[in-house]
Amino acid sequence: MGADDESTTYGFSKQKLPTGWAYPVRRSRLNQALSDQAATPHVFTVRFILAHGKGQIVKPEHPLDVTYGGEADPTQDAGKVSITVWAVPSDERRAIQELLEESLPAVAEWIASTASQLQVWRSQQHHLMVAVDGDGARLIEGGPRLKKRRT
Repeated sequence: MGADDESTTYGFSKQKLPTGWAYPVRRSRLNQALSDQAATPHVFTVRFILAHGKGQIVKPEHPLDVTYGGEADPTQDAGKVSITVWAVPSDERRAIQELLEESLPAVAEWIASTASQLQVWRSQQHHLMVAVDGDGARLIEGGPRLKKRRT
């Protein structure tokens, strides 16, 4: 079974982009990375979208975000991940694409590992973001937001 065959196991949407914007990774490359790490069954949805802020199009801080839906939340995506690929300025796409594609195996490995995490981890929402800058790509992992206690 090829990567494209497995893509039907998750929801998919792709927003049409205005001139000057492009997606920094192809769906086929994402599918291949997911398939290589046996991560596809853990994906609920993949969205390719344009970021907006204050009524205008903005460059995203993280061109790829993954959100794990905690099992304690009674939602459709509980226990699965949602992947968002954010559009970037067309003139920056190639450089961002190269860095993102290098990080896809690690992203897919993180997604595959969600099923083997301890139940306390799986019960809450978690995030993985790929940040890209002049120093390369780096993965930023975030867990549940904890409320600060007043003392």
